[in-house]
Amino acid sequence: MSSFAVRHAETQEVVGIFAASSLEGLRNVVDECTDPWICEYVRLSTNGGIFVPDRTEAQWPARFKNEDELFDEDENALNESVLSESWLDNIMFGRWKPLGAKE
Repeated sequence: MSSFAVRHAETQEVVGIFAASSLEGLRNVVDECTDPWICEYVRLSTNGGIFVPDRTEAQWPARFKNEDELFDEDENALNESVLSESWLDNIMFGRWKPLGAKE
């Protein structure tokens, strides 16, 4: 299993960070939120992550206020989060590749 950062190729707008065992698997998960064929990716280093730098009220699994609504702090648990240095380096200086290309 590998981790990948994905962005829209034309605008460089962030799509997200994903884990997948292959590029086909990555395309499938990206397809849940946008067209993977207009995206590009960079592979992230094995040791890295996303950190919530300050104390947070958020909990996982998320708690529900009522039947349909999550507590705001749980729904937005990663607000103000930061990337590890290794992942930020991969994103800033790595070689981005078209997600629609053959493996």
